[in-house]
Amino acid sequence: MHQHAPDDRRFDLILESVGGESLAASLHRVAEGGSVVLFGNSSDTNPVFDVEFYNRSRGAQLYAFNIMYELPRRDRGRDLRWLANELLAGRLDPQISRRTNWRQAADILDALADRRINGKAVLRVD
Repeated sequence: MHQHAPDDRRFDLILESVGGESLAASLHRVAEGGSVVLFGNSSDTNPVFDVEFYNRSRGAQLYAFNIMYELPRRDRGRDLRWLANELLAGRLDPQISRRTNWRQAADILDALADRRINGKAVLRVD
């Protein structure tokens, strides 16, 4: 979010990975009791924001999501079961672009590194 929308809508959940001005705008757009989840800072800039947003968005929180902090706190088996069920039900597209034998791993790794494959590659072990 780089700017405030004209209608000044508020959001219960904002996922933020840009940082800087985008993070500052997100903090001004979060609803009361809502959350801004920060999971990156691709702009590599610090936000400048008016702390008055706390008065306008009472109970709102800024959560710093870090995967290395989250993983030990999660039941990974339960998460993997959920992902597998979503895949089987057709509600999850894993974006697999190439399937091949593991013996062709060098070719596939080169193609991935050169961005000649969109999505993921799956190597079968026989």
